Amino acid sequence: MSTLRGEQIYLKKINKNRITKIIILIFLLFAPLFIFSISNHNQRRDSEFSFETNKDPLKYIEGIKEAKISDSIYIDDSATGIDAHNWTWANNSGLCSGYGNSTHPYIIEDLVIDNQQTNSCIWIENSDKHFIIRNCTLFNSNRTVSAWHGGIKLENVINGQIIDNDCSNNLNGIITRTSCYNITIRGNELNDNEDYGLVLRGFDNGTISGNTINLNNDGLLLEGRNNTIFNNNFNSNKGYGIYSRGPQNNTFSSNILYNCGTGFRLEYSENSSILGNKIKYSAFGIQLVGTNNTIVNDNIIWYTVSCIIFEGTCINNEFDNNQCVLITIDDDDDEEDRKKDSFNILPLIILGSLICVGGFSSTIFIFRKVKKRKSTKGAKKKYSSAEILKSIFNKTELLRKFDLDEPIKDPLTTIDIGFLEKANQIGFSKKEMRDFIKEMLSVSPKERMEIVENILKRKER
Repeated sequence: MSTLRGEQIYLKKINKNRITKIIILIFLLFAPLFIFSISNHNQRRDSEFSFETNKDPLKYIEGIKEAKISDSIYIDDSATGIDAHNWTWANNSGLCSGYGNSTHPYIIEDLVIDNQQTNSCIWIENSDKHFIIRNCTLFNSNRTVSAWHGGIKLENVINGQIIDNDCSNNLNGIITRTSCYNITIRGNELNDNEDYGLVLRGFDNGTISGNTINLNNDGLLLEGRNNTIFNNNFNSNKGYGIYSRGPQNNTFSSNILYNCGTGFRLEYSENSSILGNKIKYSAFGIQLVGTNNTIVNDNIIWYTVSCIIFEGTCINNEFDNNQCVLITIDDDDDEEDRKKDSFNILPLIILGSLICVGGFSSTIFIFRKVKKRKSTKGAKKKYSSAEILKSIFNKTELLRKFDLDEPIKDPLTTIDIGFLEKANQIGFSKKEMRDFIKEMLSVSPKERMEIVENILKRKER
């Protein structure tokens, strides 16, 4: 018996040793993975922290890796002489690298410039050399000297690329003046500037893409021709998202404009295109002022007071497949209000004394209502247009009013452009036109066309 018991104790010790060895082996196998996971998490957390804190260059300037602290840079490539601040001087001073040709452009990069509220951080003029400005943090330019300064300023410049810079907290983010051609502006952060994120005057044959333009007084001012503006994000600019004045042959496509005063304003423009843009939570969607031969297609305009507005004489413009969700609200959910739904929609186009002549396609404009869900106890049921307009810049407040995140898709009510053109011939005032269109939404397209034709016939008598 004692021998058997001794053998059992011995076997238990062996099993215990085996279990211990197995546990140690498992730990040795998985410990590196565990350590790597912790290390990777910490690196990711540190990276995220660095990204967030580097947004304030005044406080976290030391966190920007390999950045050079620099004074403002002024380059006038037409200057000559010993003290001339041209590209040769900049290259010799170590401010840039390269040779200024298409294969080896001058490169200004990885600079941090606090301009101490004077002039522009980087100012280049009278240059036809190829150059790139990239990965720079430029801030604190101001209107102390002139209203035409910013993080980057170009005058009489061609063949430039401005890529992946942060031009925030300036008078203007990036500004061009006078004869700037073949300029690419891509992937820049242009936020919290006093006036504009982008001011492009005398700007032709350029490409503007992938920029983030937020929290400025206005987003983009463009005065030029043959430019392509696409895939940019405009958020919470107080005035205009995009304001294009007197340009020709410009294309605006696939831009997102969110929570701006007005999404687009094209003023005295010719032969331009507004294609596939998304405009949301803005007071007004698209304004065309004295604009001719312009294509406005495939745009989505949500939660605006008016979708497309004409001012002045607009000739031969084309509209197709634009969708609109207007700011409207049902007073309640009872049967009587459902009967009144058709009278609860604002017109897509404000006409009245405004004139839009000829050239329209057979576009059908779409009105989509935003229905309010059942009111909770004590909730306010009615909102004046002034209250809605006041809250349009506040997403949280606006959604609280409507009590929803996305529009409820009701059956669509349509008004074709032929009817609007005929209605405009009647001579209604602006208010009368709005009321008339509301009334016509309750009848069929055939009936409303007959009504407007009868009115015109009686008017001729």
